[in-house]
Amino acid sequence: MSLSSFDFDMCNPYQQIYQACEGIYLTLTRYSDSIAVLSFTNEMKETIPIPEGIVVYTCDYSETNCIKEKPRNDSYILCWTEDYVIHHKKNLLLKITNKRTWDILQYTTDNLKNNSDIQEKK
Repeated sequence: MSLSSFDFDMCNPYQQIYQACEGIYLTLTRYSDSIAVLSFTNEMKETIPIPEGIVVYTCDYSETNCIKEKPRNDSYILCWTEDYVIHHKKNLLLKITNKRTWDILQYTTDNLKNNSDIQEKK
């Protein structure tokens, strides 16, 4: 598990990349002082469709109320005011916590957290 920050005060385009699993990377790109886009790339840094099993939720602080986000054009639009969790096949990959700069907790294969008890709302 590792912790990093995503700063909305950085110059455009500000980008961070996180490995989701072998051959799949999550790319967070800042487009304004309040909007970022989560997209997916391969090891050649080519944009790919949202991988099967990836789910993004907006959650409250305790993660008891989570709402499944809908993608747009093979990416997710994220707002700095929300908290997010990103799962791959029900395993937690990233937890994004709102602090104007996001604290991002990345889970590795040795410490994947299975959150199959997340309540989906449609």
